[in-house]
Amino acid sequence: MSDILRRTRYAGLDFQTAYDELVSRLQTEYGVDFAALAPTDPLIVLLDLVAYASDTLGFALDRNTTDLYADTVVSPYAANLVLRGRGYKRRGRAPAATRLSLSVPDVFSTPVPIPAGTQFRHTETGYIFTTVADVLFSPAETGGAATKEVDAFQGRVVSEAFV
Repeated sequence: MSDILRRTRYAGLDFQTAYDELVSRLQTEYGVDFAALAPTDPLIVLLDLVAYASDTLGFALDRNTTDLYADTVVSPYAANLVLRGRGYKRRGRAPAATRLSLSVPDVFSTPVPIPAGTQFRHTETGYIFTTVADVLFSPAETGGAATKEVDAFQGRVVSEAFV
Protein backbone atom coordinates (compact mmCIF):
# COMPACT_ATOMS: atom_id res chain seq x y z
CA MET A 1 0.00 0.00 0.00
CA SER A 2 2.79 2.46 0.84
CA ASP A 3 4.43 1.68 -2.53
CA ILE A 4 1.26 2.80 -4.36
CA LEU A 5 1.10 6.03 -2.35
CA ARG A 6 4.76 6.73 -3.02
CA ARG A 7 4.27 6.32 -6.78
CA THR A 8 1.16 8.50 -6.76
CA ARG A 9 3.14 11.32 -5.16
CA TYR A 10 5.31 11.58 -8.30
CA ALA A 11 2.43 11.63 -10.80
CA GLY A 12 1.95 14.94 -12.58
CA LEU A 13 5.52 16.29 -12.31
CA ASP A 14 6.66 18.55 -15.10
CA PHE A 15 9.71 17.75 -17.24
CA GLN A 16 12.29 19.72 -15.26
CA THR A 17 11.08 18.42 -11.89
CA ALA A 18 11.08 14.81 -13.12
CA TYR A 19 14.58 15.29 -14.57
CA ASP A 20 15.90 16.77 -11.32
CA GLU A 21 14.34 13.92 -9.31
CA LEU A 22 16.01 11.33 -11.57
CA VAL A 23 19.41 13.03 -11.36
CA SER A 24 19.15 13.33 -7.58
CA ARG A 25 18.22 9.65 -7.21
CA LEU A 26 21.08 8.49 -9.48
CA GLN A 27 23.58 10.62 -7.56
CA THR A 28 22.47 9.32 -4.16
CA GLU A 29 22.06 5.65 -5.19
CA TYR A 30 24.98 5.20 -7.57
CA GLY A 31 27.24 8.24 -7.10
CA VAL A 32 27.11 9.27 -10.77
CA ASP A 33 29.02 12.51 -11.50
CA PHE A 34 26.84 14.37 -14.02
CA ALA A 35 29.26 17.29 -14.39
CA ALA A 36 31.70 14.99 -16.20
CA LEU A 37 29.09 13.72 -18.70
CA ALA A 38 28.58 15.32 -22.12
CA PRO A 39 25.04 16.31 -23.25
CA THR A 40 25.22 13.59 -25.93
CA ASP A 41 26.12 10.87 -23.44
CA PRO A 42 23.65 7.94 -23.62
CA LEU A 43 22.82 8.32 -19.91
CA ILE A 44 21.84 11.98 -20.36
CA VAL A 45 19.78 11.13 -23.46
CA LEU A 46 18.03 8.35 -21.54
CA LEU A 47 17.32 10.71 -18.62
CA ASP A 48 15.79 13.23 -21.02
CA LEU A 49 13.64 10.52 -22.57
CA VAL A 50 12.41 9.19 -19.21
CA ALA A 51 11.68 12.71 -17.92
CA TYR A 52 9.75 13.51 -21.12
CA ALA A 53 7.76 10.28 -20.83
CA SER A 54 7.01 11.04 -17.19
CA ASP A 55 5.84 14.55 -18.05
CA THR A 56 3.63 13.31 -20.89
CA LEU A 57 2.10 10.50 -18.85
CA GLY A 58 1.54 12.84 -15.90
CA PHE A 59 -0.30 15.27 -18.16
CA ALA A 60 -2.45 12.45 -19.55
CA LEU A 61 -3.27 11.21 -16.04
CA ASP A 62 -4.22 14.70 -14.90
CA ARG A 63 -6.32 15.22 -18.01
CA ASN A 64 -8.13 11.91 -17.57
CA THR A 65 -8.79 12.70 -13.92
CA THR A 66 -10.29 16.11 -14.68
CA ASP A 67 -12.49 14.52 -17.35
CA LEU A 68 -14.19 12.36 -14.70
CA TYR A 69 -16.18 15.20 -13.12
CA ALA A 70 -18.84 17.42 -14.69
CA ASP A 71 -17.39 20.57 -13.10
CA THR A 72 -13.93 20.08 -14.59
CA VAL A 73 -14.52 18.10 -17.79
CA VAL A 74 -12.46 19.36 -20.75
CA SER A 75 -12.90 17.13 -23.80
CA PRO A 76 -16.27 16.99 -25.62
CA TYR A 77 -16.25 13.18 -25.72
CA ALA A 78 -15.79 12.92 -21.95
CA ALA A 79 -18.46 15.58 -21.41
CA ASN A 80 -20.94 13.45 -23.35
CA LEU A 81 -20.10 10.40 -21.24
CA VAL A 82 -20.24 12.21 -17.89
CA LEU A 83 -23.39 14.21 -18.60
CA ARG A 84 -25.26 11.32 -20.23
CA GLY A 85 -25.26 9.60 -16.84
CA ARG A 86 -27.12 12.61 -15.44
CA GLY A 87 -29.78 12.46 -18.15
CA TYR A 88 -28.42 15.36 -20.23
CA LYS A 89 -28.05 14.97 -23.97
CA ARG A 90 -26.15 17.55 -25.97
CA ARG A 91 -27.74 18.99 -29.06
CA GLY A 92 -26.06 18.78 -32.43
CA ARG A 93 -23.87 21.54 -33.69
CA ALA A 94 -25.58 24.45 -35.38
CA PRO A 95 -24.17 27.60 -36.99
CA ALA A 96 -24.64 30.99 -35.40
CA ALA A 97 -27.92 32.63 -36.44
CA THR A 98 -29.04 36.25 -36.49
CA ARG A 99 -31.68 38.56 -37.88
CA LEU A 100 -30.47 41.04 -40.52
CA SER A 101 -32.12 44.40 -41.12
CA LEU A 102 -32.01 45.24 -44.83
CA SER A 103 -32.84 48.42 -46.70
CA VAL A 104 -32.24 49.72 -50.21
CA PRO A 105 -30.61 53.19 -50.06
CA ASP A 106 -31.03 54.01 -53.77
CA VAL A 107 -34.37 54.71 -55.48
CA PHE A 108 -35.50 52.13 -58.06
CA SER A 109 -38.55 52.12 -60.35
CA THR A 110 -38.72 48.30 -60.32
CA PRO A 111 -38.94 45.84 -57.43
CA VAL A 112 -35.59 44.84 -55.87
CA PRO A 113 -35.44 41.12 -55.02
CA ILE A 114 -32.91 39.67 -52.58
CA PRO A 115 -33.07 35.88 -53.01
CA ALA A 116 -32.54 33.33 -50.26
CA GLY A 117 -28.90 32.29 -50.07
CA THR A 118 -27.57 35.84 -50.52
CA GLN A 119 -24.37 36.25 -48.54
CA PHE A 120 -23.48 39.31 -46.46
CA ARG A 121 -20.04 39.93 -44.98
CA HIS A 122 -19.68 41.72 -41.64
CA THR A 123 -17.39 44.72 -42.18
CA GLU A 124 -15.45 44.42 -38.90
CA THR A 125 -15.15 40.67 -38.30
CA GLY A 126 -15.40 39.36 -41.86
CA TYR A 127 -17.98 36.74 -40.86
CA ILE A 128 -20.28 35.65 -43.66
CA PHE A 129 -24.03 35.36 -43.07
CA THR A 130 -26.40 33.72 -45.54
CA THR A 131 -30.07 34.67 -45.78
CA VAL A 132 -32.73 32.00 -45.26
CA ALA A 133 -35.71 33.54 -47.08
CA ASP A 134 -36.42 35.75 -50.10
CA VAL A 135 -36.91 39.48 -49.51
CA LEU A 136 -38.65 41.75 -52.02
CA PHE A 137 -38.52 45.54 -51.87
CA SER A 138 -41.24 47.28 -53.88
CA PRO A 139 -40.36 50.57 -55.66
CA ALA A 140 -42.07 52.51 -52.84
CA GLU A 141 -39.82 50.80 -50.27
CA THR A 142 -36.55 51.77 -52.00
CA GLY A 143 -34.52 54.88 -51.26
CA GLY A 144 -34.21 53.97 -47.58
CA ALA A 145 -37.96 54.33 -47.01
CA ALA A 146 -38.37 50.87 -45.47
CA THR A 147 -36.37 48.29 -43.56
CA LYS A 148 -37.09 44.59 -43.73
CA GLU A 149 -35.75 41.85 -41.51
CA VAL A 150 -34.61 38.42 -42.65
CA ASP A 151 -33.18 35.45 -40.75
CA ALA A 152 -29.61 34.48 -41.59
CA PHE A 153 -27.06 31.93 -40.42
CA GLN A 154 -23.31 32.09 -40.33
CA GLY A 155 -21.40 30.32 -43.06
CA ARG A 156 -21.37 29.77 -46.77
CA VAL A 157 -23.71 27.69 -48.87
CA VAL A 158 -21.92 25.41 -51.31
CA SER A 159 -23.80 23.59 -54.00
CA GLU A 160 -22.33 21.22 -56.53
CA ALA A 161 -23.87 19.73 -59.65
CA PHE A 162 -22.63 16.42 -61.04
CA VAL A 163 -23.31 15.78 -64.70
